[in-house]
Amino acid sequence: MTQEIRTPEAAQAASHVAAFQRVREVLVAEQQRAGAGGRRGDGGTRHRNRCFPNAELKIFLDASPETRAERRWKEHREKGDRLTLAEVFDEVIERDKRDRERRVSPLVRAADAVLVDNTAMGIEETARLIVMLAQERERELAKAGRVG
Repeated sequence: MTQEIRTPEAAQAASHVAAFQRVREVLVAEQQRAGAGGRRGDGGTRHRNRCFPNAELKIFLDASPETRAERRWKEHREKGDRLTLAEVFDEVIERDKRDRERRVSPLVRAADAVLVDNTAMGIEETARLIVMLAQERERELAKAGRVG
């Protein structure tokens, strides 16, 4: 299933479908159900500002459009897709615009979310940074007596 949801068509369709109010309601409810075990962190504030508004740590993970397009293009090449980097870049720009401008739950960074721009980071470095931020938040909460 992972391969099917990573196709250009699936990515574009997801962005289009995400604009529907009822779809967003169902997805938010499902994400809240899945995350009901705790409220320490929010796996990503992109599109999820309403899912976990009381999360102790919110992360808005981003990268430049050029970097995201290059990463996606490399994924496509590994699967044998014949998209050009320019085509993938155009798709990234189009999807970003659509996601930011949709009427229902537009893509915005929550005011209290930590921006992690991983344009110049790999997966391992990004993961280490997020773990570090979570540990730092845990220490802050412990100092404040909110975690024991």
